[in-house]
Amino acid sequence: MPLIPTDLRGTPGTPGTPGTPGAPGATGATGPQGPPGPAGTGWELVADAAPGAPVTYTPDGTETAYWYQLRGACGGGGAGAWGGTGSNRYGGSGGAGGGYSEGLLPASAVVGSTVLTAGVKGTGGAAAGSFGANGNAGTAGGDSTFGALARAGGGGGGAGGGTSVPAVSVPGQGQYPGGAGTAGTTSVDAVDATGVLFGCGGGGGGSGVTSGGSAGADGGNGAPGATGSYAFAAAAVAGGLGGAASANPRAGAQGDASPTISPYGGAGGGGGSARVSVAGDSAAGAGAAGRRGGGGGGGASGNASVTPSTGGDGDDGLARLWVSR
Repeated sequence: MPLIPTDLRGTPGTPGTPGTPGAPGATGATGPQGPPGPAGTGWELVADAAPGAPVTYTPDGTETAYWYQLRGACGGGGAGAWGGTGSNRYGGSGGAGGGYSEGLLPASAVVGSTVLTAGVKGTGGAAAGSFGANGNAGTAGGDSTFGALARAGGGGGGAGGGTSVPAVSVPGQGQYPGGAGTAGTTSVDAVDATGVLFGCGGGGGGSGVTSGGSAGADGGNGAPGATGSYAFAAAAVAGGLGGAASANPRAGAQGDASPTISPYGGAGGGGGSARVSVAGDSAAGAGAAGRRGGGGGGGASGNASVTPSTGGDGDDGLARLWVSR
């Protein structure tokens, strides 16, 4: 092709349209695996409050979730009445069990320092101080709480015996309520307290003496421990037996002990039995204390020769806090 002198060349034409892009290339080889992340720490028990000694927990920012376990304290049983022939003298009512609550909370639910509180047990009613006096009521158990986020209510105290049927104690509330204590009676066997799912069992009522002087009835049995099927609570522990009618008054018995690790409700105490004055009588049978979360049993009534008895104490509450990081 002959060369064309530079001064004779024309102006360059407009560039043509770009061609269609080619197909993507093949995927490259997989890169090496990155280093492992930090190991999790699992659940850690960070607070286990003693009854009446609140613990303050302050988040440090590493928490991812919380798990709480709360058991309300249980009420004490009421004491029996003290009176002569001509009026009914009822035994005291058993104390009620506290409620139970547990649950999972996100880390965002706990803002700033939060107080964990375990309720203090209710005490059994003191024996009537003079002839003709009614028995003293047991005191209520305290609530167990995690700030304002969760609560398990304490069980009510048993009513003291008098000349009419004493009131049934009021169970503590929560995710799972506690069990009621049963009412005190005269010469018929006191009703046995019944178990509840995860809350605390109530105490059995105490027996008494009728206006005609007849007696000899059994105190009510305390409720068994929690009947739920979770771990540590697969088998309910037995409630305390009520005092049996016999030639002499008999105190109620404590229930079996539940495993220390179990947060669930325990067994109620049995109610005491009464007896008309016979040789060897000196005092009516006392109500037994609740055990690891049970209400106290009611005390039996007395007459001119037999002094009335006290109600049994309830058991303390529980408050535990676990953290996942």
